Amino acid sequence: NAEMESLLQRYWAQEHNAGIRALESAEYKDRLLVASSHLRNAVALKPNEISSYIALSNAYYSGGKMKLAVRTLRDAEKNLDAPNSIIYEKLGFLALEQGETEESVRLYEQSLAIQDNKNAAFGLVNALISNGDSYGAVQLLSTLLERYPNDTEINHVYGVQLNIVLDRYLTQLHDAYEQDNADEVDRLRSEITLMMDGAENQLTEAYQNDISNTAFVESLAIFYNNLTSKYLEMLEVAYTEHVNPMSDSAAEYLDKAITYYQRMRQLRPNDPEVLKKAETLGELRIVLFTY
Repeated sequence: NAEMESLLQRYWAQEHNAGIRALESAEYKDRLLVASSHLRNAVALKPNEISSYIALSNAYYSGGKMKLAVRTLRDAEKNLDAPNSIIYEKLGFLALEQGETEESVRLYEQSLAIQDNKNAAFGLVNALISNGDSYGAVQLLSTLLERYPNDTEINHVYGVQLNIVLDRYLTQLHDAYEQDNADEVDRLRSEITLMMDGAENQLTEAYQNDISNTAFVESLAIFYNNLTSKYLEMLEVAYTEHVNPMSDSAAEYLDKAITYYQRMRQLRPNDPEVLKKAETLGELRIVLFTY
């Protein structure tokens, strides 16, 4: 009846809120033990209330009890009235934390099949990356960027993954030159131009949104340094008519690498590796491109 339901709701709220307070408070010496005790009571009182399962799973995870965290979410999966995207998103995260990358991909996809969710989509990106599927990550990131064009983190990860894919294409182009496969050279050069523009734009946009973020500066420095290295290697095997424009590109990328490593020197003045890299690139510029 209504009175019984009201009483149940009150008891559940007391246990659930006490668990949340313990979980978030530094006052409790054994806060995770206290939190999990209250939250288990909350789950027992209302076994179809997802928030208590999530909080209990978080308490177990914070305490390093991964199996219990997973089991709690699996209990929620069985007891809830309908499939819930948050359950599979959390399970996807826990699977990824345990190195189960294929399972993580499957769980994140299951979450997104129930309900579109930015956090789950970004979790899937991380799972794809961990599973070695940079191509899949790039495709998903491109759709995320259409919806969240000003999200700095998405821009950054998209640029980094494009850089990984681009590196593979440049290796393939090197092989195509060595094998004198003109059609493959033309195809790859076209693909690389499009991909390079995308990677450069996304990394630059992320940097411009947060110019003091060392990770973004470092990504651009590494991006241009890698491009310089790849293009200089390619000069040995490239067709004669491609050598001069490729050399010009290498010089341009080297100048940009130097610019961003110098910016990193400002952000990390006491890092000897950054200083050494900036000086080495400067010397390389003098040796290779002083006419």
